[in-house]
Amino acid sequence: MPRERTRSSFFKLHDYETHAKQNLSKMVFDFVAGGACDEVTLRKNREAFDQIRLNPRILAGQKDISTRTQILGQEIAFPAIISPIAFHGLVHKQGELATARAAQTAATIFVSSIASNYPVEEITAQAPERVWFQINFYKDQELTKKFVKRAETSGCKALVVTVDSATTGRRERDLANSFHLPKSLEMANFKKVGVKRELKPKRGGSALVDFRKEFVKPGPSWRDFEWLRGQTKLPVIVKGIMRPDDAIQAVRLGANAVWISNHGGRQLDTTAPSITVLPKIAEALGGQAEIIFDSGVRRGTDIVKAIALGATCVGIGRPIIWGLAESGERGAARVLQILKDELENAMAILGCDSVGGISRDFVDCD
Repeated sequence: MPRERTRSSFFKLHDYETHAKQNLSKMVFDFVAGGACDEVTLRKNREAFDQIRLNPRILAGQKDISTRTQILGQEIAFPAIISPIAFHGLVHKQGELATARAAQTAATIFVSSIASNYPVEEITAQAPERVWFQINFYKDQELTKKFVKRAETSGCKALVVTVDSATTGRRERDLANSFHLPKSLEMANFKKVGVKRELKPKRGGSALVDFRKEFVKPGPSWRDFEWLRGQTKLPVIVKGIMRPDDAIQAVRLGANAVWISNHGGRQLDTTAPSITVLPKIAEALGGQAEIIFDSGVRRGTDIVKAIALGATCVGIGRPIIWGLAESGERGAARVLQILKDELENAMAILGCDSVGGISRDFVDCD
């Protein structure tokens, strides 16, 4: 783990990534930063944002700028939440506990991965009312049910089911680095339900791939989603949607929100950048459900673009880990604050005083 800085002098998210690359082990940095195969989608996610132009409105008469908004009825300080990422303990000893506290400080939501290094009960205790829980479909249906019930009893406010990872993308950096967890870290949520399997080193392969092959259900279907929807009264978000027809089907079968994402370029390489499919999906849904968006958000202006094209809020993934690596809770909270400050600045210059006022005519992506 990197040595924490005593005072951050970073003013943009890229600085945190640079610090992480210089201070984390190659295996850990590549696990977070890497994508699938040639990482074409990973790069295109950013390039696509750069191609979208902003159209400021002058003399708009706006006074106080408010970035506050809601997602699934829950108020957040600005339209960004923390996306689920596994193994925060790899970059900071307090792992997901520190991340949850950062979400509490920033008045937003932390979507805790099922592959966390701390159990969900301890995570929700750090940020009451501000934690959602991410799960997959598992071969053992009873195991899935146990995770759902734990999410409910621990106080999670929503369930995020990841649907684009029935198998692990070919992440060649992880294969080359023989990705594994050190003995000091464990799969805490799995251990709590009696699964005591370690992610051991494996020469020429990723221990995470082996774990997923053993437990995650291959080829889940809409029938599995219907079953899951019937297991809980929590709001359910379907994460990993990239097509309008899948978004419509998810909502028809009871999804409370859809999460547009190509998994940050970590699953199937050469898929479309997520931002390019957002407007099509938003149009197809026609306001039937709220939309969360991720993949490539690095600036407050990116948040503006996503909201203008139909998103309710965005998810922030890798930058949170870079902030956590730099100075734990403080670094992760600072990453969120930078994004919020950039968003407020962009709205002021655009001539828009509220998130609800960020409309399609502020962007040009033709």
